[in-house]
Amino acid sequence: MNRQFFSLLFVVIFFCSQSARADQSSFVADAVQKAPGQEVRRGKLYVSPLGTRFEFTVEKQKVIQIIQPSRGLFWLLFPDTKTYFEVKTPPARKQISGRNKSPCDITDKQKCRKEGLVKFGKMSLERWVVGNRANNKAIEVWWDPVRHMYIKQLFPNGSKMIASMSGSRQFEGLLVEQWKMTVTLANGSKNYSYMLFAPDLGFPIMEQGSKGLVKELHNVKPYPQDAALYDLPDGYKKIGAPLKRPR
Repeated sequence: MNRQFFSLLFVVIFFCSQSARADQSSFVADAVQKAPGQEVRRGKLYVSPLGTRFEFTVEKQKVIQIIQPSRGLFWLLFPDTKTYFEVKTPPARKQISGRNKSPCDITDKQKCRKEGLVKFGKMSLERWVVGNRANNKAIEVWWDPVRHMYIKQLFPNGSKMIASMSGSRQFEGLLVEQWKMTVTLANGSKNYSYMLFAPDLGFPIMEQGSKGLVKELHNVKPYPQDAALYDLPDGYKKIGAPLKRPR
């Protein structure tokens, strides 16, 4: 596989790097990704507490992306050649819409502590501190224990992220919450992203980034949790990748 193919491959933003919460059902959906100046990417997404599996095509080549956040494993499989490559990351990698029980699931528990409760509108949130306040490197997190997501993050350099919900509506037959995430940098500039979060799934089914990237899930249906879907199949040969996974 050449470098150009991998360049095209990584245009596909890794659709989901979080699994569903343990108390939520497994499901399958048609995944669509749109980005300015790029062709629409379509594929099949499977989600369960075990991880995610995203099946799609790049330059007529079949590709399967499997992510197990709890194990910090990321695989790209190429069924046509029975090859794959692997990237290892810290377990449950941090992200704005992570599906973790607490912020301590994504960092060193010795550097993470709960400092109490705080009201944010009608929500009762947990206030956590990640890092050391003494050396001015601590991140303050306001955490929603119901949705398992970040509502507010305050960083040492003065930047911050605030998520606000504007209401609920129907999308693809599901009742979803409308969320807006505002990131304010230390210099005062702001970036915005948006999300439709489905409480029944414990998962976002639409995300729109500040640069126009849109990810949507359609035809969402329950699907039995199958461990084999999220594991490396037999008969595949490990290869190296000419490009590092982008952060």
